[in-house]
Amino acid sequence: MKRDVKFEIDQLRKDKMIYALESIAVCFVVEIAYLATLEAIGEIAAKKVAFFGFLSALLFFIYMAIGNLIRWRKIRHLEKLL
Repeated sequence: MKRDVKFEIDQLRKDKMIYALESIAVCFVVEIAYLATLEAIGEIAAKKVAFFGFLSALLFFIYMAIGNLIRWRKIRHLEKLL
């Protein structure tokens, strides 16, 4: 049982890191899309891409933060069981 709890804690920690890296990647892709649109189409289209990109990056960040908070609380609970 102790081994299973340690494994679950390890998996939750890895999931937290993966979600954080995904959030960084989304922000990076949004920035690249904005710069590519700015050069290819122009400023008006780039502003639309920037708005929707920022909105999607923000929503994903909030999703990631809430998910990581839930995982963190579960990790603390499991560590107390050990």
